[in-house]
Amino acid sequence: MKIGILLYDQVTALDIFGPLDILARVKDWDIKVVACTPGRIDIGNGLFVEPSSVLTKESEFDVLLIPGGRGHAKFHDDINSMEIIRAVCGKSRFILTVCTGSIILGSCGLLEGIRATTNRAAFQSLERLGAIVVNERIVEDGNVFSCGGVTAGIDLAFYFINKIEGADEARRIQLLVEYNPAPLYDYKSLEMM
Repeated sequence: MKIGILLYDQVTALDIFGPLDILARVKDWDIKVVACTPGRIDIGNGLFVEPSSVLTKESEFDVLLIPGGRGHAKFHDDINSMEIIRAVCGKSRFILTVCTGSIILGSCGLLEGIRATTNRAAFQSLERLGAIVVNERIVEDGNVFSCGGVTAGIDLAFYFINKIEGADEARRIQLLVEYNPAPLYDYKSLEMM
């Protein structure tokens, strides 16, 4: 399985590296960080990442993962980059979005009538792009898998592995990385603040 993870300026680091670390543990899955422009990408917080390759309209991946971040608005204003993403997604077997990565996908016109989710602060934006917004941590609709904000990307990676490789592989990796979240506060209690 050939997987491309999109980089762009001011992307959220955990949206990239959370899923990347989990997906890369599947034997024979080839993970590449890719960008629509050459050179180092400023992902914020003093971190710069060099993409493995530069995307073109001819690029092909089994999976394209589109992360979110503060830079998503500037990214989706770049017509050339959006045309590239639209073309690559059109050839991909699966499209995964983390957080506001779904806004990028929706801005490509690829979420019209599709059930999807994003960071809850962006629900209205996603709805304006034609998606059927679902308030769930992970949403699967056809070949599109989307998840909520930031940390949900790790859960999405496990969900996708379970779907493609099966429960044994997902469990093996979960045990290997000791993934057993125990948040300090229950999420529901934070909603009432």
